[in-house]
Amino acid sequence: KERREQWENRKVKVTSNAKGNFGIDLPVILTFDMPIDSLQEDSITLWRKQDSIYLPLEYQLQPLDDIGLKYEVVYPWKSEEAYEIRIDSAAVRDVYGKVNNKSVVQFKLRSVEEYSTLLVYVNESDAPLRMQLLEKDKVVREEPVKDGKAYFIHIEPKTYTIRIYKDRNNDGLWTTGDWMLKRQPEEVFNYEKELNL
Repeated sequence: KERREQWENRKVKVTSNAKGNFGIDLPVILTFDMPIDSLQEDSITLWRKQDSIYLPLEYQLQPLDDIGLKYEVVYPWKSEEAYEIRIDSAAVRDVYGKVNNKSVVQFKLRSVEEYSTLLVYVNESDAPLRMQLLEKDKVVREEPVKDGKAYFIHIEPKTYTIRIYKDRNNDGLWTTGDWMLKRQPEEVFNYEKELNL
């Protein structure tokens, strides 16, 4: 009985990856705990703080999946600006007919000066190259090598290593080998020296 009451009184939970000082190259995403059946975009508003007041902004809400769990708030964000996303009560209804409570997401974009930029020159290759920036073996960013250069902007100042692979099929992904097709995996080159940015 208690569980049934909890279910009947349940509200759609809305969370966001944008909190506090937020990275300037990261997408702002709203996540719902259940698939969304309907969403009233005029009840989800975006505001920018100017002096001590908030001004309304035009933006787009882009679905990131087919079941309505994640949406990206698309806007030309500016560094060092403070924003609010205001979500009115009953702005979203999930597939079970449940709605959300009123909530506010507040965040401020970091300053460009808080980031590093990395330009790496690479020798010519017989295939297109892609460069990966790794932090403790985890790929943080990936860029194509164009005209012998890979350019990374807005990188958090940390310690990184670099890995390059030959993107022979030019699909923007590292391709594994295929024994049946007698295809070797795309070649990978690791630059073991750590870069402190």
